[in-house]
Amino acid sequence: MVSGISMVFRPRPAVGPAIRRLLAEADPSESADGSFEVRFRPDQAEGFCHLWRIVARCPDTLLVADDRVQDRPHGNAILEWISCLACRPLAGPAGCRLALRVPGWGCKCLRSVQVLGHMPGGGGPPWWQVGPFQDGVQYIDKADILDALEAEVQARFLGLCPHFAWARVEAAAEALPDQIDPRQNDGWIYRGPDDPTQSDYFVGVMPEPHSVVWL
Repeated sequence: MVSGISMVFRPRPAVGPAIRRLLAEADPSESADGSFEVRFRPDQAEGFCHLWRIVARCPDTLLVADDRVQDRPHGNAILEWISCLACRPLAGPAGCRLALRVPGWGCKCLRSVQVLGHMPGGGGPPWWQVGPFQDGVQYIDKADILDALEAEVQARFLGLCPHFAWARVEAAAEALPDQIDPRQNDGWIYRGPDDPTQSDYFVGVMPEPHSVVWL
């Protein structure tokens, strides 16, 4: 059971009015050493992000999740979806901003396997590259896709987002085809190796340009 997310920091001696106002709204707990802890609450995501942007520059500032201090990559991954949640007024009643463009997913931030669409800033392989390629047929390993996504959900504590729904993720993965054969499935072509000197064989499949392959 995840105990929650919080930031721990020691404010500089000269605390400006902006920080004083944010601290008053966040209702932090203060330790004997003068540090403050502000716990993340979904209904205060915007204030949490604003305060983090201010205190993250302080050398003693920490992001803690499940009672463990997070390193920078994991901390940034957690803050990504909190920032998305802070923008919920732009999303309408569905909650997730991406729901306006592609309904039914539940989170725009999952990127260990790209199922919904191409993720800016990089990510894992697209869904049609997960699974064995045999005799001209690309088999889609849905179990592997779900395992990778579930591990990412746990590592990034996405279950704390009130708009995230694992059931939608499972449904999206299950909706993928079991296999792709470009000889029988329109919109798909064979993919050669990345090494141009080894162009006499295929290593998988890929969508034709302008084909719609994202859920």
